Amino acid sequence: MLMDFMRRNTKNFLIVITALIVPAFILWGAFPSLGSKGSNTLLVVGDEKVSIERFEQYYQALREMARMNLGENYSAELEKMLNLKQQALDGIIREILFDMEADRLKIVVSDQEVQDSLKQNPAFSTDGQFDPAKWNAAITDPRINWAGYIAQERQNLRNQKLMELIYSGARVTEDEIREEYRRQNEKVKVKYVAYRAADSRKDIELPEEELLAFYEEHKSEYAEPAQVKLDYVEIRKEPNALDFADVEAYAKTKLELARTGETDFAQLAETYSDDLATKAIGGDLGFFERGNPQTRAIEEAAFSLKPGELSDLIRSDDGFHIVKVEEVKDSDAKRQVRARHIFFKVTPSDDTLLSLQEKATLLSYEARGSSLKEAASKSEIELKSTPSFRVNSPFIPSIGPVRELIEILPGLEQGKVSNVVETPEALYVVQVVERQAERIPELAEIKERIATAARTEKAVELAKIKAEELVKQVNEQKSDLAKVAPEAEEALPFTRRGYPPELPRVEGLVDTVFSLEEGMAAGPFADSKTVCVVQLQEVIEPDPAGFEEQKEVTEQRILAQRRQAVFEEYYDNLKAKVGVEINQELFQTV
Repeated sequence: MLMDFMRRNTKNFLIVITALIVPAFILWGAFPSLGSKGSNTLLVVGDEKVSIERFEQYYQALREMARMNLGENYSAELEKMLNLKQQALDGIIREILFDMEADRLKIVVSDQEVQDSLKQNPAFSTDGQFDPAKWNAAITDPRINWAGYIAQERQNLRNQKLMELIYSGARVTEDEIREEYRRQNEKVKVKYVAYRAADSRKDIELPEEELLAFYEEHKSEYAEPAQVKLDYVEIRKEPNALDFADVEAYAKTKLELARTGETDFAQLAETYSDDLATKAIGGDLGFFERGNPQTRAIEEAAFSLKPGELSDLIRSDDGFHIVKVEEVKDSDAKRQVRARHIFFKVTPSDDTLLSLQEKATLLSYEARGSSLKEAASKSEIELKSTPSFRVNSPFIPSIGPVRELIEILPGLEQGKVSNVVETPEALYVVQVVERQAERIPELAEIKERIATAARTEKAVELAKIKAEELVKQVNEQKSDLAKVAPEAEEALPFTRRGYPPELPRVEGLVDTVFSLEEGMAAGPFADSKTVCVVQLQEVIEPDPAGFEEQKEVTEQRILAQRRQAVFEEYYDNLKAKVGVEINQELFQTV
């Protein structure tokens, strides 16, 4: 399911990843500096210590941003693939190092630079032009937390200046651009002869002793890994009705407070909202249209309100919202609303978690006197099962990449019931109902597969000898490949970035072809099934007229590569010079 989603949405998926690797200051600067106490220190960068609490705030904010960007496609599995925890750690390290380096280089950002940058925001323009009236209305609006916006923008511009300074060491000359254009666009025409094992292996004699010898040499490649099949119970750490009721009652008190108008709504959001992505900016959601997955929960309320009006309490799947509409604009039959919200997240209370833990513990205990199936049935808890899967698999079918479960499987014997296995999202009790040890099949079980593989290997080796002789003959006679080998064919012209579909994908083949002189042959090039010989017929120079058309793109590509290399070297040197220490043991507990 996940891989299908990624294949269908590759472009969007990459955009989401890029969106999550945001300038760290947006999140980092949003949280108060929490002191570190002893073993509570997760990270030390130079002289600056970062507590586990501050990291967790940053990490949770990044997770919320992922949920907002991915909508219904977000899952724990996808979060692991995005490696958000490591992204959060890298982002904090990067931001602290950037701050230290900007201080050392005395990089400053003036008030005028901040103001000029803020004025570029589309919210302050009309028909693509800066609108002084909108700007003046915004800067005099007491509801807007300008201190937070200005601090973020100043840090953003400071980082930009540092990056520009780092990148200034990367340059590209006209000659380098022309050479890169030539390299990327010149093509070659080749003739080739391909010897395919599938065409000749059926004629290869394979005595029984050779078959047995091949099996003995390669039998480990046919090993069937240890497999298990599980029965399991999954108890999700989800809030119950009482948890929702408690948060609802609390949220209603804040709704009443907001309705009095005594405290600015943006200030209330900064104080009480659980939406870490918008909390620091007064719950500001910006402008959005109907159908936006990030605002689906509050859409109906937001589009039914007038500017300045407050919604009633809105319940969503994971909490409650209070919405205030700031502005409504209509253009091209599309209505957009700018709103703020206060989000009250409902999480399982300590009492709920304790109750779930007791339920799982009792189930595990009772299952040891019978079976997990019987105990689950008795307790009216849903029992689930997995198909057989490899013990060392990083992914458990029907469950997912749950590290805590994967780690216990090698030592859990058949019939045994596990203790309660806890993850951030759920509690599990599992029983191995079937276990198969790793085994190597007997020759008789896989004789046909072994025979095919042995004949293929032998056919490839014989083809290599034939190909070597062909290359030698063509180069010594300075002859056309087709004259020496009538079965030779001509491949479609290809560039360094392309690959002739007619030839086996062998590392070094394309580079070798582009290094040949015209008329020279090379080979053998072989994969596990095909051996080929190629002869360079012609180098086709790129059209000079195309250079101007591709010049800017080519220059930007080279410059991006150079900048990346310069940045990585600079950043690695900076980390080494300042020093970065990570408490890996504490990091693994997050």
